[in-house]
Amino acid sequence: QQEKTTLSMIDEAGKPTGGASSAEEVLAELKQSRKENLRRRNEKQRENKQKSRSTKWKSKEKKEKNENLINITRYQVNKITPKDGEPKLEKNEAAAIRWFSLAAKQGSTDAMVQLGNVLLHRVETEKRQFKNKDVRGKLKEALDWYEKAAAHDPPHPDALYNLGLLYYEGFHDSLEIDPARSFLLIKTAADVCNDPSALFFVGHIGLQGDEKIPKKIIPDDIKYAWNCVKSAADQGHIEAMTYIFKFLLEDRNAERVGVSEEEAEEFAVGYLEKAVQGGGAEAIHIKADMAFGVDNPKALRLYIEAGEAGSAEAWVSAGVMFYQGLGTEISYISAYRAYEQAAQLGSIEAWKNLASLYYNGHGVVKCVETADKIVNFLNEIDIDSATKNTA
Repeated sequence: QQEKTTLSMIDEAGKPTGGASSAEEVLAELKQSRKENLRRRNEKQRENKQKSRSTKWKSKEKKEKNENLINITRYQVNKITPKDGEPKLEKNEAAAIRWFSLAAKQGSTDAMVQLGNVLLHRVETEKRQFKNKDVRGKLKEALDWYEKAAAHDPPHPDALYNLGLLYYEGFHDSLEIDPARSFLLIKTAADVCNDPSALFFVGHIGLQGDEKIPKKIIPDDIKYAWNCVKSAADQGHIEAMTYIFKFLLEDRNAERVGVSEEEAEEFAVGYLEKAVQGGGAEAIHIKADMAFGVDNPKALRLYIEAGEAGSAEAWVSAGVMFYQGLGTEISYISAYRAYEQAAQLGSIEAWKNLASLYYNGHGVVKCVETADKIVNFLNEIDIDSATKNTA
């Protein structure tokens, strides 16, 4: 296979080797992109373990328990496209809290979880706006609703899972992490509720380990962990499907879980294809890597598809192919656009390559000042990160 290479950011003299209207505007864009990415990461980093989510509104309550149980609708409606003559339903957080509160007090565990979600979102918004604000009281209110739904018989899987993730990650300076409690909550969601996200979380940790989780509470049972991951994949969990492919073929773990090498490839590729069909960015990226050097036009199409699905790394790969003319004509403008997409998703490598383009005037108006400012800012990030890691 051909070898992809990224653009060189600096030469031997330490100068950037890759325009906007001004260097200040580009640097401001860089800082804003990084700030926005960090915000998204705080909200969505759960995706690595499968993010916490809202209830899917499959009512679990029996009507005979309470004939007056309120039928509630999805909170995150934004704007609904109306039929002729019907009014639009606007997002109204205060109204949502009132209705969820009423339904939750009548015993709806779905409403308890949604109320916890809305309150948590409100606290997150306040904490972003006012870093030093004490939100522990409001956070406790959200946690209390999750706790009530989790203590119900049967327990609500979303409440168990969301609580588990909060204790796994913490919440700013307002909630200390409790990895042991986190694992036990999510394991309950897996064992009792057969929740696919919880199954993947538990199975992944059982197979890979986790430096946060005390080893003594992780079941020492490879078969159990493997069955958890398979069960999640069979329920359509895209990350689990993709993980099975990597675990069996890339990491060569088939024998470890009792799968023969002959079965492993067919088994793993089948799950990868399902993940691709489900729009999994990482799965599509893997397919692109498999096509690279064999069918470069196909690889480029897949990298773009993976990028559109949210993979920053795929956009970087697409940018490299455009820049070097692999599978397509050389196009510095297309390379710039691809790197720009990756940078907006938080890729430091993409910003390095954008600096190179600005330095050389490839795809943009040449601007050495802009390139220097980007490189200097990225160097500050590296220094700041190194300082934090050694503190």
